[in-house]
Amino acid sequence: DTQYEGTRDGIPVYDGAASTFHDWTFRTSVKFLDDKARAVASVIEGLRGEAADIAMDIGTEYWMKEDHAGLTVLTEALRSH
Repeated sequence: DTQYEGTRDGIPVYDGAASTFHDWTFRTSVKFLDDKARAVASVIEGLRGEAADIAMDIGTEYWMKEDHAGLTVLTEALRSH
Protein backbone atom coordinates (compact mmCIF):
# COMPACT_ATOMS: atom_id res chain seq x y z
CA ASP A 1 0.00 0.00 0.00
CA THR A 2 1.46 3.29 -1.13
CA GLN A 3 0.79 6.51 0.77
CA TYR A 4 -0.05 9.48 -1.42
CA GLU A 5 0.81 13.06 -0.58
CA GLY A 6 -2.09 15.36 -1.33
CA THR A 7 -3.34 18.90 -0.90
CA ARG A 8 -5.73 19.77 1.91
CA ASP A 9 -8.55 19.23 -0.62
CA GLY A 10 -7.39 15.69 -1.34
CA ILE A 11 -5.83 16.35 -4.75
CA PRO A 12 -2.67 14.27 -5.23
CA VAL A 13 0.62 16.17 -5.35
CA TYR A 14 2.51 15.66 -8.64
CA ASP A 15 6.09 16.60 -9.44
CA GLY A 16 6.21 15.70 -13.14
CA ALA A 17 7.70 12.21 -12.79
CA ALA A 18 6.73 9.89 -15.63
CA SER A 19 6.43 6.94 -13.26
CA THR A 20 3.51 8.50 -11.36
CA PHE A 21 1.76 10.30 -14.25
CA HIS A 22 -0.90 7.65 -14.87
CA ASP A 23 -1.81 7.46 -11.19
CA TRP A 24 -1.96 11.27 -10.88
CA THR A 25 -4.16 11.51 -14.00
CA PHE A 26 -6.60 8.93 -12.67
CA ARG A 27 -6.86 10.36 -9.15
CA THR A 28 -7.16 13.93 -10.43
CA SER A 29 -9.87 13.01 -12.95
CA VAL A 30 -11.96 11.41 -10.23
CA LYS A 31 -11.70 14.53 -8.04
CA PHE A 32 -12.46 16.77 -11.04
CA LEU A 33 -15.88 15.18 -11.53
CA ASP A 34 -17.03 16.45 -8.15
CA ASP A 35 -16.54 20.24 -8.34
CA LYS A 36 -14.65 21.43 -11.39
CA ALA A 37 -13.75 24.97 -10.33
CA ARG A 38 -12.52 23.94 -6.91
CA ALA A 39 -10.71 20.92 -8.36
CA VAL A 40 -8.76 23.04 -10.86
CA ALA A 41 -7.51 25.28 -8.05
CA SER A 42 -6.58 22.25 -5.99
CA VAL A 43 -4.80 20.57 -8.88
CA ILE A 44 -2.64 23.66 -9.42
CA GLU A 45 -1.93 23.79 -5.69
CA GLY A 46 -0.76 20.17 -5.79
CA LEU A 47 1.82 20.59 -8.53
CA ARG A 48 5.52 20.66 -7.70
CA GLY A 49 8.78 20.91 -9.62
CA GLU A 50 8.59 20.46 -13.38
CA ALA A 51 4.84 19.88 -13.25
CA ALA A 52 4.31 23.30 -11.65
CA ASP A 53 6.62 24.91 -14.22
CA ILE A 54 4.58 23.40 -17.06
CA ALA A 55 1.33 24.68 -15.53
CA MET A 56 2.80 28.18 -15.24
CA ASP A 57 3.97 28.05 -18.86
CA ILE A 58 0.42 27.18 -19.97
CA GLY A 59 -0.88 30.34 -18.31
CA THR A 60 -3.94 31.31 -16.36
CA GLU A 61 -6.21 31.92 -19.35
CA TYR A 62 -6.93 28.18 -19.55
CA TRP A 63 -7.78 27.91 -15.87
CA MET A 64 -10.46 30.62 -16.09
CA LYS A 65 -12.48 29.18 -19.01
CA GLU A 66 -15.98 27.95 -18.21
CA ASP A 67 -15.41 24.60 -19.91
CA HIS A 68 -12.41 24.01 -17.62
CA ALA A 69 -10.23 23.02 -20.57
CA GLY A 70 -7.22 23.73 -18.37
CA LEU A 71 -7.11 20.23 -16.93
CA THR A 72 -7.12 18.70 -20.41
CA VAL A 73 -4.42 21.08 -21.63
CA LEU A 74 -2.34 20.44 -18.52
CA THR A 75 -2.70 16.67 -18.77
CA GLU A 76 -1.63 16.70 -22.41
CA ALA A 77 1.33 18.99 -21.68
CA LEU A 78 2.48 16.74 -18.86
CA ARG A 79 2.04 13.64 -21.00
CA SER A 80 4.15 15.21 -23.75
CA HIS A 81 6.82 16.20 -21.25
